[in-house]
Amino acid sequence: MSAAGKVVGQFMIEHTADGIATLIHRLAKHGDPELVQVGIER
Repeated sequence: MSAAGKVVGQFMIEHTADGIATLIHRLAKHGDPELVQVGIER
C-alpha cells in the first residue's frame, strides 16, 4: 500500500524458499523490504 493507502501491488507467491525470495525482490521495488507494509490474505 502507498502512503495514501492505495494498493500498489497484488500477487500470490509459492510457500517455498523461492517464493519468499520472489516476495522480497518484489517488495524491494517499493522500498526497503523490511519497511514496506503488506496485507496477507488467505
